[in-house]
Amino acid sequence: MNPTEETFLAAPKQQTNRFTVHITRNQRDEAWDDFLLSVDGANHVQSCRWGNVKSVQGWQFVNIIIKDFGKIVSGAQMLYRAVPLKYIGSFAYVPKGPVFKKFDIEQFELIMEELKKQLKLCHIRHIIIQPPRCQVEYTDALINSGFKSSSLSFAPVATVLVDLHQEPGDILARMKSKTRYNIRKAQRQGISVREGNIDDLKAFHNLLTATAKRQDFPAESLEFFLRLWEQFHPDGFIKLFITHHDGHDLSAVLLITFGDTIIYKRGGWFAKKKNLKPNELMHWHAIQWAKAAGFRYYDFEGISPAAAKLTLEGKPLPDFLNNSIHRFKIGFGGDIVSNPGPFEFLPNGFLQALYSSIFIHIINTPFLKKILNMIRIR
Repeated sequence: MNPTEETFLAAPKQQTNRFTVHITRNQRDEAWDDFLLSVDGANHVQSCRWGNVKSVQGWQFVNIIIKDFGKIVSGAQMLYRAVPLKYIGSFAYVPKGPVFKKFDIEQFELIMEELKKQLKLCHIRHIIIQPPRCQVEYTDALINSGFKSSSLSFAPVATVLVDLHQEPGDILARMKSKTRYNIRKAQRQGISVREGNIDDLKAFHNLLTATAKRQDFPAESLEFFLRLWEQFHPDGFIKLFITHHDGHDLSAVLLITFGDTIIYKRGGWFAKKKNLKPNELMHWHAIQWAKAAGFRYYDFEGISPAAAKLTLEGKPLPDFLNNSIHRFKIGFGGDIVSNPGPFEFLPNGFLQALYSSIFIHIINTPFLKKILNMIRIR
């Protein structure tokens, strides 16, 4: 049985000469979310808001928070859920964390110590940590804590970042010529872009699920997006833009506006009208809105490492990537940014040996891919 919430509400859990460790579980902690907003590059997937959204899919979350004389200076949110195989136990993930105002090895060791206690307490057999974009200093510290580099990636390890400090003309100039052409084409066709609200989530979800079916990727439920809206919209941390033409919605994009970066979270489009190029105009509209609103970056959240490597080397993309979402994102001319890769830890020595000996042989099997898709997070 998992520990109850009340077990974790007493504070502090631990204390050093300077730092205190506080633990909360499955509850909204405004102070933690406010701390994330103050850290450059901190991501919404470390927020309690996101933890509450993921509960729709069966995830639970624990927050390990480090305070320095009562002020939050670092911490990590761990998501965990049971693996869909009987007797296996639970899987845990720390996406884009731990987060530090300024990296400190003592704080890091306190987080790792408490994290490993939580693994035992919550019957977790396997944990993956994927560090945030702007805080890669603790790679060596993770290895020294028993983690090792993993081939299991649950968050993008490469992305396209558009710098919104540029002038609009400069942003356009950096785009691929085909992307600029498609923006102008959509404008000539009379496509309009409007901001959506909660009543438009059903239309957005229809476009997303149709796209997911065409491109063979799993789409979240409408309930998931309703919870996402409930958690992020009251504070203005979510936006929905929809393109429209001749009485029909053509495409839609859902953006997370948490911190200094706009993140392209999900999108979908009507396949029969894709020749009108609504997606390029939709993102250009969103980029202009984000710049006017004072954001620092527009993050397309994820391209394949292969596409990133080839683009950085100035090489053309092969056919299987050239007509893909990766090519579409690269076309907007942003900087190709490599994020830290994942690290994993199995607390049980026997399972670690078993995992190391057989996992490499089954990683690409349809069965394992199905399980990974069930627990995957973005």
